[in-house]
Amino acid sequence: MRKISTLLFLFVTVASFGQITLTPNNGCVGSTFDITITGSIPSTGATPCSAVSGVFTGGTQQIAVTNPVASQASPPVTVSLTIPSNFAAGTYDFRVSYQYNGFCYSGSCVSCFTVNPKPSNVSVSPSGAISRCEGQSVNLLCSASGATSYQWTLDGGNIDAAINAGTFASTNGTYRCVATNSCGNTISDSAILTFNPLPTPATINAVGSMLHANSAVAVEFKWYLDGTVLNGQTDSMLTATQNGAYTVEITDANGCKSTSAAYNYPQTGIDNLEGSLFALTPNPASGFVTINTDLTNGFTAYIISTEGRIVNLTESQSSTALIDISKLAKGIYMVKLKTSNGEVQKRLTIQ
Repeated sequence: MRKISTLLFLFVTVASFGQITLTPNNGCVGSTFDITITGSIPSTGATPCSAVSGVFTGGTQQIAVTNPVASQASPPVTVSLTIPSNFAAGTYDFRVSYQYNGFCYSGSCVSCFTVNPKPSNVSVSPSGAISRCEGQSVNLLCSASGATSYQWTLDGGNIDAAINAGTFASTNGTYRCVATNSCGNTISDSAILTFNPLPTPATINAVGSMLHANSAVAVEFKWYLDGTVLNGQTDSMLTATQNGAYTVEITDANGCKSTSAAYNYPQTGIDNLEGSLFALTPNPASGFVTINTDLTNGFTAYIISTEGRIVNLTESQSSTALIDISKLAKGIYMVKLKTSNGEVQKRLTIQ
């Protein structure tokens, strides 16, 4: 009989919870505020109140509220609620119990209180150290959960009009995204952008048909004729084979590019000897280089630096010549042979 009475008491206690309404019915993590509870709350007749007040999930208490001391039996009743900053966002049940004139009054509602977070998982893509070239831009994208607005900053200061999830950056500095909603804001990681200056364009020097791109910073070369790329021509030197405007695009160690002014090359009959035998041995060479030709009437040989200076001149009365190059600096040279019928040239590497 005692067990039946106990079960009956519990049934009466649970069933006696009244339906309540909360104002406000939501809050932000880390906030402290008062909730006004309205509704019809019956008395359980129990003294003192044994029910716990606060936020619940599936009957398990998540946030405790100190039982209020009511000034009247019926709502409105005000309780204070503090939401921990690390609390999980979501929708929760709410229960309240309070004592008045020796009676315990209890009310509850289901899925009636929402905890709202600040924006979370805020990140910038791409992030970290980013290198680009002057004149380029980087499309930065801010990703955030729960954000309703965005503000981009550069070195800590707001960027005017940069208030969308994406922005284009073209200035050196540290970029961050501030994601905001009604509960506050969260700052992203950073993108540190460096825009490297473009290299000084190469200058093109010519010795006969040999064109040379002079640049102190180039690591790659790409030649063009009348705006069309010359496939496979990726050296600093190029032998012009037809008239036209030659340009060279260089790339520096930062991957930045620039294009030279056009060099207008006129062909002037230097191909008259192109069918002749002309060999340099050895090549690369050091000490001496031998010129072998089929020019039985002899020739004049010029060794010309990339700056266009003649550094050696040799007259040969036969089809061959042995030239001392031991005093010449290491590098790339052009060897030009001239006869009364024309001229021909080849590249020589001295090492």
